Amino acid sequence: MTSRDEVSELASEVVARLLPGLLVRTQESRFWSTTPDDEVLQGIVVSAGIDVSVGRRSQSVDVKTTYNIDALRRPDDGADSAGETPAEGWRSSVVLHGQWHLEDPQTLSDDAVRAFAVKVGVMTLHPYARAHIQTAVVAAGWPTYTLDVLTHQDDLFVSEDDPESVDLNLVTLD
Repeated sequence: MTSRDEVSELASEVVARLLPGLLVRTQESRFWSTTPDDEVLQGIVVSAGIDVSVGRRSQSVDVKTTYNIDALRRPDDGADSAGETPAEGWRSSVVLHGQWHLEDPQTLSDDAVRAFAVKVGVMTLHPYARAHIQTAVVAAGWPTYTLDVLTHQDDLFVSEDDPESVDLNLVTLD
């Protein structure tokens, strides 16, 4: 486990080597939807998950964020009765890729690269995911949905055992 202060320190090792230029692209995008109707507009239950992986190349650090979102329609009467499962509304899966160019990334520790993914990568790519998902949802005819703004991105990686520590092992190293 790594303290939040140590994560910031490790991430700053990577930030200190950054060169101009950032490439952000949508690596993969999938969207499934049922036909929206007036009854559905009463309520949507949304669950979102974010997975992060990071890798190094000869002159860059690459961060991938994967967003999987399921929006479920509530039962027709709007009540969540025992035994009634919400019907599918829409689903979205988006993989975003960010590439930062930097000096000599091969000499960075694995923890520094993971910390960079947590502190900088997720926060940088999140607005792109928000815009992408919001556009797809509206284009499919559903009411506007916008992902929450990330205020403390390292909360995504907090250790269950120690809320003051970040588990960098939750970031996959490619």
